[in-house]
Amino acid sequence: MKYKQILFAAATLVATAAFPKLSVADTGNVVGIGIAGSNDYTYYFYTGGQVSSGTTDDPERHRQTYSANYPPQKSVIAVGIAGSNDHVYYWYADGTVSSGTTNNATRYRDYYPGNLPEDEDKDLIAVAIAGSNDHVYYWWSDGTVSSGTTDNPVLHRNYYESNQPENKSLIGVGIAGSNDHVYYFYSDGTVSAGTTDNPTKHRTYYNSGL
Repeated sequence: MKYKQILFAAATLVATAAFPKLSVADTGNVVGIGIAGSNDYTYYFYTGGQVSSGTTDDPERHRQTYSANYPPQKSVIAVGIAGSNDHVYYWYADGTVSSGTTNNATRYRDYYPGNLPEDEDKDLIAVAIAGSNDHVYYWWSDGTVSSGTTDNPVLHRNYYESNQPENKSLIGVGIAGSNDHVYYFYSDGTVSAGTTDNPTKHRTYYNSGL
C-alpha cells in the first residue's frame, strides 16, 4: 500500500491540494478529525503538530490550538477517537497504530501493527470509530469503506461503496458518540452528516469553519 506521506512542514507536504488551508495561523493542514464519545466535542489534528477542540462547524469553540506532541519519528495519516472511553488512536505512514490522548499519542498503548492493506489502490484517507460499539471504519482512496478494529480493517465488514461525491475531496471523518451520525469533512471547507455509505443522509453540506 502507498501510504500518504504526511510531513509536518507544510512546505514539503505531498498532495497538498487535498487538504485545505486553515484560518488559524501556523497550524498547517488537517490530518485527522475525531469526535469524542463522551461529549461529542470535535477534535481537529493538524499537520503542523497542533490539535484544537470545537464543533463540526467551529474548530476552536471549546479549545484553541495546543500541541499534539506527535512522535517526531512518525508521520500521522489518520486519527480516530473511541466512543467507549475517548482513547485517541493514531495511524501512521509506516503502517503502525498507537493509542493515547489528544496530546500524548502513546499514553495507553505503544506502536503496534495496523495491518493496512498492501493494495496500491487503497490509500487510507480517514478513520472514525462508532460511539455505539467501537467498530472502526476506514475510508479508502478507491471510494470504499470497511469496518473492523484498530488492527484489522475488515474484521466486521469487507470493503463496500462509500458513495462519496465526485466533486469533493474527503479530508476527515468523525462519528458522533451520541447518535452515530457520520460527519464528513471536505477540502472545500464544507461538512455533511450521514451514514458510512450516504454522506448527506442527515444533513447536506454546510460550512465547517476550516
